[in-house]
Amino acid sequence: FLGRSVRDDHRAATSWTDGMRRLGLEPQTAWVKSSVGPAGPAVARTLRLSPRDKVVRIERLRLLDGRPFALMSNVLALRLAPTLADGAYASGSFYAW
Repeated sequence: FLGRSVRDDHRAATSWTDGMRRLGLEPQTAWVKSSVGPAGPAVARTLRLSPRDKVVRIERLRLLDGRPFALMSNVLALRLAPTLADGAYASGSFYAW
């Protein structure tokens, strides 16, 4: 628990990592898990894919000043990010990847 409110202005496209640093916090990312599988109906509708299209599901623990802050889940079409399935991304910002 940080003991204070954290707000980030999302009017411009920036990375979460950069945004937290601008707020004077030290962000870290810990890889929790990743998996590859079919999109399924709900994800397919949202990402405009076929339910059978493969997606990469990634979960990351975000820390601020060494304390757990958020568990983030991302789902990306495998064809757009095939190296994510191989563990090429270990930590940090997707912007840096």
